Amino acid sequence: MAQGASYYFIGPTGTGGTTFTGGAITTPITGANGTAAAPTYSFTNASNYGWYYDSGNSALAAAVNGVETTQLRSTDLRSTVPFLSANGTAGAPAFSFTSSATTGMYSPAANQLGFATNGVSFLTVDASGNSTFSAGASFTGTIRSYAALFINYNNNGNGYLTFGNEAASPAIVRIAAGKYQMQDFGTGTKPGYILQGFLPVSKTANYTLTFADMDVHFNNTGAAGSVAFTLPTPQAGFRAHFVCTAAQTMTVVTPSGSIFGPGTLTGATRTISGGVASSQYSSFTVECHDGTNYVAVAISGTVT
Repeated sequence: MAQGASYYFIGPTGTGGTTFTGGAITTPITGANGTAAAPTYSFTNASNYGWYYDSGNSALAAAVNGVETTQLRSTDLRSTVPFLSANGTAGAPAFSFTSSATTGMYSPAANQLGFATNGVSFLTVDASGNSTFSAGASFTGTIRSYAALFINYNNNGNGYLTFGNEAASPAIVRIAAGKYQMQDFGTGTKPGYILQGFLPVSKTANYTLTFADMDVHFNNTGAAGSVAFTLPTPQAGFRAHFVCTAAQTMTVVTPSGSIFGPGTLTGATRTISGGVASSQYSSFTVECHDGTNYVAVAISGTVT
């Protein structure tokens, strides 16, 4: 067969096949469809390794050791064997996208699966199936748990979940050591519902409460001196409890508005004093009903 000034020899060579010698071929070369056991295009030392046409699936197929392993179709790429890739990193995930090379899936360590967006990891699943979010998680559907639900603790040993509009009217569920509660922080029209209280939390240094501390029972056990507790800015539904141990003092302060009670007392600060005997304690509970001021709702011992 001749093409221009180049010549091609076509015929048996060694154990069979066709040898081409010469310049470039500008016309299509076609062959039989082939099979996985005998691919159309294979190799001298591996006649059952190569490519062929899988007519049943209209796919370009790859065969390894006589077995079909890959199908390249017009709509997708399919494989009958596992695909192994490099581990990748959060900055360069092993599986990413043409338009988002830093967004995808990778393996941060053995038996771990990681997900990254914009080059930053936001979710890791460990070997036991535990998921760790390093960023916020939003859900628009129903969340169900048929096993124990664990929430990370905050600095008071309590965890919490927030639902709804966190800035305008969040509903908070907080959990600690098997005890839980729900609080709907409204604007005075949505009361808080307490399902169960909390275990005591001891503070030996001044502490500023946040809304996540709602209904926590604070005490000053072990403090060397007086401990000051600063309440969060008044918001309807917030409540906190304070117990002063014997021979100690503590103060409770609101950053705005006043604390009304006990009795005719009013002002921004209350001082709670424990008795002299080791069994003498004083307790003080405040609530915010109007979003402006706190009210003393339970008092025992000495509160001034």
